[in-house]
Amino acid sequence: MREIRRIDEEVDNEGWIIRDCYFEWDCDCGAIVQRFMGQSDVSCTDCGQWYNSGGQRLRNDWMNNRSNWDEDISDMDGFEESQNDW
Repeated sequence: MREIRRIDEEVDNEGWIIRDCYFEWDCDCGAIVQRFMGQSDVSCTDCGQWYNSGGQRLRNDWMNNRSNWDEDISDMDGFEESQNDW
C-alpha cells in the first residue's frame, strides 16, 4: 500500500496562508507526486504515470477510453473499444 503524506499549510506570522496543504507520495520511478486540495487525477512530473486522487496508480491506457469524455459511450464499451488493435 502506498504511503500518502499530508503536508500541512504554511502560514506567515500574521496568519496568512503562504502555501495550502497538499498530499504527496512516492512514485514508482522514485520521484515525489504532489496533489493539492481540489485536484483530481495527477501525473508524475518525471515519468508521466497517472494517479487518482487517492494515490492509486491508473492504467497507462486509461485516456484511450472514450467513455471519459463521451457520455453516450458506457465504461465497458469504451474499454473494449480502446483495447482493439484496429
